[in-house]
Amino acid sequence: MTNTPCHFRAAQSTNCSSRARGTRARIIRNGFAVIAMLAAILLLAACVSNPGGFTSEHNPRHDQNRWLDENLVINTVVQCVNNADFASRRPAAVKEYATLLRLSYMNVSEGGVDIDAGVRGLNFIYKIHRDANGDRKLWQDAVECAKDTTDDAGRLPGLPIPPDFR
Repeated sequence: MTNTPCHFRAAQSTNCSSRARGTRARIIRNGFAVIAMLAAILLLAACVSNPGGFTSEHNPRHDQNRWLDENLVINTVVQCVNNADFASRRPAAVKEYATLLRLSYMNVSEGGVDIDAGVRGLNFIYKIHRDANGDRKLWQDAVECAKDTTDDAGRLPGLPIPPDFR
């Protein structure tokens, strides 16, 4: 009767030499290392193939001097979205939201000089609005109010946002 070779037995077998168990462990460890390297290469390839992922339209440009106070914007947008849920608070929420849009546009665009930077700031605010589950009607009302250029007593502070912004 012949003994079965060590590589056919379970790794926990007491008849297998420690050298065979070490070889299997090394093969398994190397296999996991190869899988980890392949995953890292795929992730790196995905990041390299999408260079616009880091410079999208709601982030500041690399040469841009001014940006928004992100914590203030996030808190104000969430507050406006929550207040707009109540019918009695909605007009005030729209006005506060429009004021935020106008002041943010004025600050980021440096007084209307860099329109692209201002639009990027407004796009960032819209992204926060979507993340806060704000409704489309609230955004449209706030944008229309922020575009208003009439010279009446109830005019909002800051520069009006560009008329073609949606």
